Formats: sequence, structure tokens, C-alpha cells
Amino acid sequence: MTVVERYLHRNPELLKSVWLEVSPARMIVMPVVLILVILLSTVMGTEGEVDVYRRTLGALKGFMAVVLLIYGSWQAAQSYLNEVNDNTWIFQRMSSITPWNMLIGKLIGGTLYAWYGGILAAIAYLVTAAGAPAASMDRVVISTPLLDVCAIFLTAFLAHAVSLLAAFQMAERNPIKSRLNSFFAIGVGGIFWFYFTAYYVPNMNDWWRMGYVASDIYLVSLVVFSVFAILGLHNRIKQELQHATLPWVLFLFLIFMALYVAGFGIREEDGLLQIFAVAIGLLGLSTLALAGAEATDLSRLRHLRMLAAEGRWRRFLELVPQWAVGGAIFSVFAVFGLFLQMTDANASAEILGRAGRFQFQPGKLWLLLLRDIGIVLWLSSALKRRHADLIICATLLILYVFLPLIFGSLQWDAAMASLLPVQTGEVSLVMTYGLVVLQSGAVLFGLWSHARRKLTQVRN
Repeated sequence: MTVVERYLHRNPELLKSVWLEVSPARMIVMPVVLILVILLSTVMGTEGEVDVYRRTLGALKGFMAVVLLIYGSWQAAQSYLNEVNDNTWIFQRMSSITPWNMLIGKLIGGTLYAWYGGILAAIAYLVTAAGAPAASMDRVVISTPLLDVCAIFLTAFLAHAVSLLAAFQMAERNPIKSRLNSFFAIGVGGIFWFYFTAYYVPNMNDWWRMGYVASDIYLVSLVVFSVFAILGLHNRIKQELQHATLPWVLFLFLIFMALYVAGFGIREEDGLLQIFAVAIGLLGLSTLALAGAEATDLSRLRHLRMLAAEGRWRRFLELVPQWAVGGAIFSVFAVFGLFLQMTDANASAEILGRAGRFQFQPGKLWLLLLRDIGIVLWLSSALKRRHADLIICATLLILYVFLPLIFGSLQWDAAMASLLPVQTGEVSLVMTYGLVVLQSGAVLFGLWSHARRKLTQVRN
């Protein structure tokens, strides 16, 4: 018995995926489709040899993108969602399979057919690139064809892990519609890859003013993000299999992501607050997204308060919502931003409009995030799930887009500054902070009243 056979017998989830994905007909269909794509790209048009090679390389990269990023992401999400919709996932949760075996079975086994097509296309791509004229190699995004294939493979692996993570999150909120919602996860890999390769890679050589080679930063970034995705997925599968977990992966990822994004696009004249304004804003947006994506019952918050009062901090960390972890990190960064703003008179980060009109206010962003999380928790608890998500999105769009645009067109700077984390020099800072405090206080009071009313109903 070979090593692969022994491992398959030790990992029943992977063995099941191999049986489902591998069949003689499927193994024949993929290379036939690939050959048809190559023939179609070579016979189209009457251009010279350079254009034929260029078009063939582009077609092969497109084939890899569709098979690995789009179809593979869909397969990764469906490997879990199919079991949820067929009511078989409960048996997996009660089995003795380890989290790593489940991860490998879903992430590798569930996408096995996509990797089969992607590897065939990669071989054809490398063979074509080896004999192609130098003028036709402008389809290669990274420095060499091999690095180009490595970048696509790493991005596909990351996309599959993110799609599977998204599937776990979506199924928790709405198991009935999880199959439809999984199409959101399909686009994650494609958007990520096309954005970075088309725009970001040429501008990635100036990270924290260190002047690295763009392709090196790009590939290392993919590796680091993939590691975080795998660790996060492992943590989530442990939760599904009813193992105790701590949110250390999310904690480290949010800090890394904030510092990673803040390192790009730094100008010589930028101060610390201008640099960290990007990190603070990203953490705030991530915290709000986590609050909207995670179904948090108000009784869970009450249970966490009791655990904190009893000093059971490990159990507290095991049950703490993801948005609370993001909120804690965001608060630390916001306090640091306030410190920079108070200690340096020239630290104002002018980020909107004409220079000098709008200045970033980390303290106001903290208060607005507190208001928004209150809105999300309130509406999620008061409304049915199918209505809550739509109303939450509509409310945030009104608060952050429509009302500021209306107030800006009417030149009501005070009203606009009370809805955005910025400040104009023509409006009293105390007045706008007071308006923001009133908004946050009203929402939190409403949430508190709603929680007391629900608790009274439960007791009765």
C-alpha cells in the first residue's frame, strides 16, 4: 500500500471527495475542453506568429482563471454547503474526524477536479511560453512564466480557503439560502487576483518606503494571506466540530492587515497619523463587516458579561464575537491616533476634498462605529434575518452616502461632519462631537431597552 493510499484510508473525508470528483468521463472532458480552447485561440484571425502566441497564452491564463478561481471557489464552498442543505453535516460534527483531516478533505478533495484542469492548463501554458517569441510574452504578469503560474496557483488556493470560510459564515446566518449566497464567495478569488495583477503589482515596490521588488512582495503576500486563511479555516472547523478555540488567528490577522495596507502609498511628507489613518479606517470597516456577518444573539452578550464578572476569561475569549475582537484592536489604534493628534499640531490627516478642508478624526470614527454596531445588533435582533440584512445595508447607505451628499450639496458642513469621521475647520469641533455622542447614545439606549424587553418576554 502506497503512502497516498494509507493517508486516504486515514482521512475518510478526502477519500469520499476523491470518489465523488474522479471518474473516467470527467477525466476525459477536461483535457478535451482545454484542447478546444487552444485550437480556437490559434485559428481565430489571420495575424502573425507573435499574435497567435500572445492570444494562446492569454486564452490559457483565462482558462486557468475560470477553472481554478471561479469554478474552484464554487466547488470549495459547495463541499460544505451541500452537506448543510442535505442535512448530513450534523453527522460530520458527531464523528471522530480531526479538524486537519476535515480541512484537507474539504479544501483539497472538494476542489480536486478544478486543480486537475488548472494543472493541465499550467503545463500547456509553460510549454507554449517556452517556445513563444519574446514579443508575445506581454501576457505574463509576473517576471517569468513559472512565477506567473505560481501566482495563479497561490491565488486559487487562497480563493478556495476564503470561499470555504465564507460558506461557513453564510450557512450560520441563513442555512436555507446558503446555496444561493455561496455565489458571493465565487467572485472573491477572481476579484482579488485581477485587482492585484492588473493594478497593484506595478505599485507594490514601495512598501513602508523600503523599495522591494514588486513581484517578490506580491508572491510573499499571497503566501502570508494563504497561511492566515488556512489557520482561520482550521479554527472555524474546530468550532464546527465542537472544539474549544481562542480568537488568536483573527487577532493577528487584523493587526497584520492594518499594518500591511498602511505601508503602501506613503509619501515623504506624510506623518504618522496620515499613515495610520488608513489602518484605523480599515479596522473600523472590518469590525463593522464582522458585526454584520456574524449572527450575535443579545443573550450571548449577557452571558459574556456574567463570565467577565466571574473572572472566567478563557471561556470568555472562547465565546467572544469576532466583531468584539476587531473592535478591541480598532480601539487601540484609534487611541493611538488620538494621541498623535493631541501631541502633534501638524498631525492632521487631510484625506477628503480640497487640502485643509476636511481632517480625519479617529475619536469620531470610534463613536460612529459604536453607533453602527448598535444599529446592526438592534436590527438583527428585532427583525427576521431575511429582512435585517437588507435594512441594515440601507440604513448604513443612508447614513454614510445619501445624507452626507445631500448635506454637502446644501453646504451644511456641521450636519455632514456629524455623520462622517472628518472635521472641517469652519465648524465647531465640540458641536460635531456632541452630535455624534447623541447619535451613539440614542442607539445604545434603544439597544439596551430592546434587550431588556426581550429578556422580560423570555422570563414571562
